[in-house]
Amino acid sequence: MLRRSAVLFTASAAVTALTCAPAAADLDLLTCGGTHTVTYDPGLRLFGQTVDIAFTDSFTSCSALSDPTLTSGLLTGSVTLPNYSCLSPVNTDDIDETVTWNNGQSSTFHYSRVYGSVDGNSVITSTGTVTSGKFAGATAVKVVTGLNLNLLACLFAPGVPGNTGTITLALTSL
Repeated sequence: MLRRSAVLFTASAAVTALTCAPAAADLDLLTCGGTHTVTYDPGLRLFGQTVDIAFTDSFTSCSALSDPTLTSGLLTGSVTLPNYSCLSPVNTDDIDETVTWNNGQSSTFHYSRVYGSVDGNSVITSTGTVTSGKFAGATAVKVVTGLNLNLLACLFAPGVPGNTGTITLALTSL
């Protein structure tokens, strides 16, 4: 009888471990830091104007719990914003972006963004999901903080031609 109880206990523990263990995808969390580089055409001025913006997000310090080969990523994109200036008020929009990771995989994101200038600093907060590729279904938060703009350059042509800053990306809840 003791042997049968031990077998039942062992089998019960195995079933419990299998049904209660988190799925591998639940561990697929990612955090990245890096640099955001942007160019403005025409350069930003104190008055609003339609501006073509090209940007590069270089994620240089990534850590993925389930994929140690993923250590960095690159995103390039562009957008045209109407009535944009050195001191633009807060604006919102939606954007799709794709990051190519150093291990050859990619992730496509759909974000709702809030962006604008706060005391000469450009701030962009993007929240959304990974819609396809690596980490599909994850919740994503990306925050970009641009360095202080040279507000004096905003007064005269050609204006502020570009900026750099920091970027963070966090993926959760697969």
